Amino acid sequence: KAHEASRDVVNPSQMYHDGVNARAGLTAAATMRVRGLHCAAGMSLPTASIGEPALPLMVGFDTGVYVESTGKRAQTAADSLNPTPVIIGISGCNLDIYPSTAECSPNGTQTLTITGRNFPEPSTPDTTFHLVFRTTDWQDATCHNVTHISTTEFQCTTYPGFGRFAAPELTQFFQGAFNRTFALEHANITLSFVVGNEHLCPRNATGIPCSFPERGTCLGSTGTCECAASDDTGFFAGSACQVCDPWYLSHNCSIRCPGTNSSCEGRGTCYDGVCTCYHGYGGDDCSRL
Repeated sequence: KAHEASRDVVNPSQMYHDGVNARAGLTAAATMRVRGLHCAAGMSLPTASIGEPALPLMVGFDTGVYVESTGKRAQTAADSLNPTPVIIGISGCNLDIYPSTAECSPNGTQTLTITGRNFPEPSTPDTTFHLVFRTTDWQDATCHNVTHISTTEFQCTTYPGFGRFAAPELTQFFQGAFNRTFALEHANITLSFVVGNEHLCPRNATGIPCSFPERGTCLGSTGTCECAASDDTGFFAGSACQVCDPWYLSHNCSIRCPGTNSSCEGRGTCYDGVCTCYHGYGGDDCSRL
């Protein structure tokens, strides 16, 4: 007796990994007879007898959709070629103990390497990645610069944080509509920051300690911030390096105000290197009565 299977012919972008958003239904227009081998779209397909192995049959030239001859399920080419990505280890900090890494700088400046298998191709279009290290004893650390190297490697730089035994959570976002989180091969794949007084370093309004990396560095020995002060970075002040140094009040904190003893000699206000003198004072630095 002829065995029948029916499936919609859908665009691959409509069918996502793990079947989360699969939209395969039953319509007469897509009906295929496995024996007799008739396709409503006008394609003829190889015959398959009852009891033979259920080999996948391509039912469209550009749909990327496969249908098994048993008619039990449909899957995209991406589904068969891209199994679940798995993270197998992290390395890059001062102490690498496979599959984990430890003694990481709280400033998160050491390049981390995340290795695994089944990672997507770096050229995968319309795809972004988000990497967070989930801690149990402190605030999560987010990687601000994730680089997709290959199908077995990602790299991460700029991930300021504190705490120990933070588990990596790497998520792939596809066209803003679909996402999947990579699996961990071992529960003990973790990242640990150096333990000291880093948790005491003040944070700016966005929660970044010492406004790192643009404005300051957290000193683990004291739990205080060392603010940047150079023509290249700008000159910053405040407990979390969140404001311009009073001598460099400007749009980028790098233009020095006139004055010898203080900005505008304490007799005016300054911005972008120009003094606005209080009443009764004059000159470029407000030093003239």
